[in-house]
Amino acid sequence: METAGRAAKGVVLRTALRPPPPLDAVITRVVQLRVAETKHLEHLRTSAPRMSRQGQLIC
Repeated sequence: METAGRAAKGVVLRTALRPPPPLDAVITRVVQLRVAETKHLEHLRTSAPRMSRQGQLIC
């Protein structure tokens, strides 16, 4: 309803102009982000002991 009111005033939200992405694209992106997050956390987990031995880890 709010979007219709804005459209009547000549103000249309950018998101109202384009349809949402296909579900498979959303799922693919979520999987990509989770894989990247997992790799990052694994890197932190494996590099933390090495960095603490070198005196570089700041807690």
